[in-house]
Amino acid sequence: MRTETLAIETVASAPPGEQRVAVVTGSSRGLGSAIARRLARDGLAVAVNDVHGGALALDVVGAIRDEGGVADAFTGDVTDERQVAGLVSPWPTPLVQSTCWC
Repeated sequence: MRTETLAIETVASAPPGEQRVAVVTGSSRGLGSAIARRLARDGLAVAVNDVHGGALALDVVGAIRDEGGVADAFTGDVTDERQVAGLVSPWPTPLVQSTCWC
């Protein structure tokens, strides 16, 4: 379930090969947060995922955006196939195919 507007979809308009998205699980705190921020600094759009959602995930998204990155927060359990499908269902197919799951 998305928690805000999907800025990651803007990446779909980039030329092929430049559509780089990383879904970082557990990225609302700790090591996951550090990984999400680093990937954003390296130019990837980041889907900040946390099973519980909430303010911590939005804080990470805010920090990434403050540094000029593209990020969105998502709530979902990545061990549940239906929730994963729901996470990427609004994304254009080429974008899903170029997504890195971390």
